[in-house]
Amino acid sequence: MSAFKNMLDKVRNRNFGGTSSIYSCEPYISGYGFIKWYLPVANLNSYLNSLKIADSLNQVGTPFNEKEAEKYLSAACVGVTPPSQSIIGVGYDASAGVKFENMTKVTNGNTINIKYIEMSGIPIFKIHKAWVEYLREAKTGLDVPMSWSGKPEHKNDYCGNILYWTTKPDGSTVEYAALYSGVYPTVDPHDMFAFDVNNVDKVELDISYHVDYIFTDPWVINTAKKYAQEKATEYGKNTCWGGFGITKEKAELDI
Repeated sequence: MSAFKNMLDKVRNRNFGGTSSIYSCEPYISGYGFIKWYLPVANLNSYLNSLKIADSLNQVGTPFNEKEAEKYLSAACVGVTPPSQSIIGVGYDASAGVKFENMTKVTNGNTINIKYIEMSGIPIFKIHKAWVEYLREAKTGLDVPMSWSGKPEHKNDYCGNILYWTTKPDGSTVEYAALYSGVYPTVDPHDMFAFDVNNVDKVELDISYHVDYIFTDPWVINTAKKYAQEKATEYGKNTCWGGFGITKEKAELDI
């Protein structure tokens, strides 16, 4: 930033990294985001076990549970478009044509979009297919059959949670964190498997989820820091790391 030095010496209202030993204004760098999934409890297992994921070594179909599915979703995530919060106001007409507005409430966006890289054996697709069929029977659109012992009765039975955070380029220093609650998929992404002989490339699934509420309290940031530091220690600090599919989590979020 030496090109800005003369200007900054005269107008000391903006500093970039390295231009001052006291102040620093580092640009925020995107591309270092991570998620930790919390799928609905074991009720989802009946559907997950009915779908086999091919083993990467011998291609033998093996059943898996929601904890393994959480690791697949967390590790395969390559992009997140989070919802925002908006302030809603109500307007009033006063005398002499004056108008004013008072704030009434804060609303959350109700959609989060997550992009995954699909793997051979299409586990990401199968997880969402099982989840959608757990919500509603695909052929009739009705609730799941009564014969399933894991029939969802409460919202916690079919909604998950997502812990999302971004870091500095070191992959461990948390800059932003949020917990999205009441999450469930809004699509069964069959359309992602289009075929074009002129376009042979990896498949990325871009899936939208409904969100009930966004938590950004200090406990969310502290939980994200715990996971970030834990993983950065395992893979080596000052490196770009990703995914939760390799090691076992040592702590669980109490939600």
